[in-house]
Amino acid sequence: MMKRDHGGNVSGISRRYGIDEDKIIDFSANISPLGYPPGLKEMIIKEFDSVLNYPDIDSFDFVSRLSKYHDIGRN
Repeated sequence: MMKRDHGGNVSGISRRYGIDEDKIIDFSANISPLGYPPGLKEMIIKEFDSVLNYPDIDSFDFVSRLSKYHDIGRN
């Protein structure tokens, strides 16, 4: 059986093909070559203690706010 590589192994590709890691753009896992948006790190630090639980699996609050914002029903 042939082994398939998933991607996301920048260091392995670098070693295998002799390419500097900073020259490799990895699109295998939605990794942006532009890096993080400005302010993201500060926002994560500021809100860190509020992230205690997984979000509601039904997204009830999100859907409610979104439907209110767009003035449409929840369904």
